[in-house]
This record gives sequence, structure tokens and C-alpha cells, in this order.
Amino acid sequence: MKRILPLPDIATALFSSVQNADLKRGLRRRRQPVLLSLAAAFAALPAGAAAPDPATPDLIVHNAQIVVSAESGERQEAMAVSGGQIIKIGKSKEILAGAGKTTKLYDAGGKLIVPGFHDSHIHLAEGAVEYTQLRLNEARSKTEILSAIQAYVQKHKNLKEIIGHGISLPAVLDDKLTRVDLDKLTDKPMALYSEDGHSLWVNSKVLNRIPREKLALFDKQGLLDKLEGDANSGLLKEEAMYLVDSVIKGTSRRQFAHALKDGLKLANSLGITSIQEAHATDAVLKAYYDLARRKELTLRVEAALHTSPNMDAGDLLKLQAKSFNYTTGNLRVRSAKIFLDGVIETGTAALLKPYIGKFGVEQNPGKDCLGLTNLDQPRLNKLVAELVSRDFQIHIHAIGDRAVRMALDALEPMTELSAEKDLRHHIAHLELVDEQDFHRFQKLNVTANFQPYWAFRDPYVEKLTVPILGARSEFIYPLASLTRAGARLAAGSDWTVSTMNPLEAMQVAVTRLPINAGAAGDTTKGPLNEKERLSIKQILAAYTTGGAYVNHSDKHTGTLEPGKYADFVVLDRDFINLPPHEIARTKVLATFLEGKQVYPR
Repeated sequence: MKRILPLPDIATALFSSVQNADLKRGLRRRRQPVLLSLAAAFAALPAGAAAPDPATPDLIVHNAQIVVSAESGERQEAMAVSGGQIIKIGKSKEILAGAGKTTKLYDAGGKLIVPGFHDSHIHLAEGAVEYTQLRLNEARSKTEILSAIQAYVQKHKNLKEIIGHGISLPAVLDDKLTRVDLDKLTDKPMALYSEDGHSLWVNSKVLNRIPREKLALFDKQGLLDKLEGDANSGLLKEEAMYLVDSVIKGTSRRQFAHALKDGLKLANSLGITSIQEAHATDAVLKAYYDLARRKELTLRVEAALHTSPNMDAGDLLKLQAKSFNYTTGNLRVRSAKIFLDGVIETGTAALLKPYIGKFGVEQNPGKDCLGLTNLDQPRLNKLVAELVSRDFQIHIHAIGDRAVRMALDALEPMTELSAEKDLRHHIAHLELVDEQDFHRFQKLNVTANFQPYWAFRDPYVEKLTVPILGARSEFIYPLASLTRAGARLAAGSDWTVSTMNPLEAMQVAVTRLPINAGAAGDTTKGPLNEKERLSIKQILAAYTTGGAYVNHSDKHTGTLEPGKYADFVVLDRDFINLPPHEIARTKVLATFLEGKQVYPR
């Protein structure tokens, strides 16, 4: 894991970052025996808040336009809340008549209120830590990258190692960054992660501390870049990035929890009341647990535990122990993350048909390049079966169409058992999906978990994807096709890879254009795969009911109905009825979790 040293207050940096719509896309990398079954353990936990006394509401929200459900579009004027739950919804006059002396009144001023947003794939803890380290997202060339690193090194002379994030792959496409460049800047260990989290640059100080036999192993897999003369360039891809863990020190539990508190503030400011933490390593999980125990977790968290391709029975037992021991308060630990393939931009996503030309990472030398997977089909099938038998909901990273098919093939034999256990499996990212697999999502009850902000013609698509996919680029991010095939959609940000703002992502889902399309200087060619546009109601459903479903909280969240938690967002305008290109202008005025205002605080 990554290490930070001094911990400044990152709230200002985090809040300003969300305004930067050019945080680009990609896919982040993932990073005592239990005697009770998980099913029995969760059955013993309270399903929700205690039954409220409807006689005297704690809170009445009135003079509002309350969207009860994204799907129905029904609107009401007011709602009464008691014990954190909605007890009545209807006309303002009717609801206000039930107010007592202790009831708090919230006049919404005619503003729009929607159910709290669910981010179903995010790295909130790791992302918050990144903002205490070197950020390179604004650099658009190797020269700018090196200049930013040099300035950071000079400013932070007390650091023992330099950790950075956000290198844009298009920025170093034609002018490669190597350890030779980095060695000129400092003799301290340096590790710099790409914007999509699937590539890592290190200097010689780090590279020389990694055992040669381990480097050789990943070299054979094509995961190391080379200089002239066959020397390592210092660029590591995918699983090879873990080689630096023995050299770069990890972030401490205290540091994670400190940074995470600012991450929570940012999420709440954007109307997010529930997330799925997509890479819960031990340090990340403990940070959430520490805040949950202190009742400082201001959103609901479903943690997807980190898994590795070679987990044995003992590892799985430890995974079960984490699920049982760390579930508390707003934290639920019942999901497992499988990282199946890489990304198209580096040729590591697993495809059914070869990349164009000689591009890509090849697992079978001499054959056309189809990318790679971290597990073959038999090992994937075995891991999925083991996790399902232990009551884990499965969250699979799959970018290429071959990886998506492998994921569906592994989940299919588990369909009946998963239904019995009420497990909510989902596949994330889904850049390419073969049309023969569209119907399988509904058939197998597998949710399609998209990151909609990526679905426009940015430099990653134009410079890195189109040249190596060709005509297949016209089928990427098939949100509408899967919806038409009956699939349930959930949505997330993969923050910090792209903006955490759900409203910005919703605009892209509806327009398939960048959020600044039409502005001065915009050179956008047009929508990316226009036929894959969603309606605003469809994408709002993905951020509300779809997210509630995969987080196993649909009985308590996702809509604003009596009996459900009062998790809601107050907005400054009716974005549902705005022209599509104005959706992202909407601002969050207030966010409530169980009837308590968590933003602003």
C-alpha cells in the first residue's frame, strides 16, 4: 500500500477537486475462525432503525418537490420523519398538521428532493489519502509531469519517499517517462501511479530493491516496459505493481482514518449517502471500522474485500472472519472483489477478438493478442463457488468482453444458490460487452455496474482506445443496450479516477458528451455511441434503486417511502426537467442521512 507522512487538512483540496471535470477516466487498481455462518451472523444484526413512534415526528420536510422514486417519477410536497425513518409522505398541509412541540421543520423552499445517491464503485479511503500526496492530474505532457515532481520534491524535502498519482497515459504516449527521467529528480524512492491506476513508474532506487527473480517473472508476462538494450524502464503494469509493496511503506491505520473523514465530507457534499468501497484492503477496512465504531461514518458503506487469484481455504476463512468482525453500525462487510482483467489502453483488458496490430500484453506468445486475465476460467469458477458458499456477494472488475463473459460463465452455476442466499452479484466497468451476453445479466440476476462519466470522447478514447479497437470502439459502454436487454444498472465513480459528482456523471450518461460540450474552445466530435444514451430517469434509478439493490439495502433506501430511511438530497434546481447539457450545473444544498443533516455541517 501507499504511504503518507505529514497529514495536512485535505478538505479544501478535496472540495475544489470535484469542480475539475477533467479528472479523467480509467480503472483503479485494486489493492480466529468464524463459527457462525455469515447468513446467521447477518440475521442476528438489526435490519434497520427501531420502529418509530408516529405520534410525534422528529422532522418534517415541507414545501418541497420530493421525488419518491426515480422509476415512477411520483412527487410529493412533504414528509414526516421519526427515528430516522419516513413515517408519512403527502401534501404539506396534511403533514404539518402532525407536528409536535419538539418537531423540527425544514422548509425546502420549493426545491427538488431526491433519494440519497449511491456510488456503487468508489475508492473513498485510498482516494482521500491520494490528496495528501503528489497529484499529477493537471500535467498534460512529460515536461509538465517532471516539472510538477521537481517542485514537489523541493517543497517536501523532509519526505523519505515520493508517492504520486494521476499520470495521464495520453501525456506520455509519444514521449515515454522512464526511471532515467525520475533518477535526475531525487535519490529518494519514488513511485508514481497512472491516472487509471493500472500502471506505475518507479525510479532506480525502487527498482534496484526488488528481487531480480520477481522482476523476471513479470517480465515473462509482458508486464514490464523496456529501455533500449533490454533494461527495465521502470514502468510496471497490473499485478507487477505489487512488487513495490516491499519497498514503499504503506499508509497507517490512523492516517487512513484521518484522510477518510475528509473524503466523507466530500461525498456528503455531493449528495452521496451510500457507497460500495471497491477495494477494501486491511488498512482501508480498519479505517472505516474505526469511524463506524465512533459513529462518525456519515454514509452507508458496503465493503468489497480484496481477494487474490491464489486464495486457499485458510485465506477464505480469514476473509469470513473479516466479514463477521468488522460489520458494525453503517459498515457492512459481505462483498468480495475479484480483479479479473486490466484496461484496454494498455492492452491488458481481456478481449474476444485481438487488439489491432501487435498491440497488447500477450499471455500466449505467437498468437494474436487478446489481453490477459488474472485467473483462468477453472480458477475463477472455483473462487466464485467458494465465495458464494461463504455468503459473499461478488463484485468483479471486467473491462474487456472476454473478461465479462468469463465472469458471467463463473456466476451462472451459482445462480440458484445465490438466489437462495439473496446475494447481489455485479460486474463493474463493462467497457466492452458482446451482444450475445446482453440478456445474460437479467437471466442470471447480475447487475451491470457502470461508471458513466467515462462514456465520452476524451483523449483516452480518441488517442488510446480507437487506434487499438477500431470499429469496436463504436460499441463501448453499452448502457442503453443492456437496459433494453432487461439488465439492472448500478452506477459509480471509481473516484479518484474520475469525478465523484453523480450529477456530472448523469449528464454524460444522458448526452455521451463531455460536460463542457459547446463551451468556447470545445473541439468534441460528437456523442460517443449516441444510441447508448440513457434517459435522466434511467440513470437516476441507477444511482438510487440500482445502488440500493447491490448494497443489499433496497428495503431501507433507494426511494423515499414510509418505512424507509430518510436519506435524501436537497438540490438547487429541478435537474430532471433541465435540458440535458445543464444537468451538471445542479448544486447540492443539503444532504440528510436518517433525517440528520450531514451536509452542510
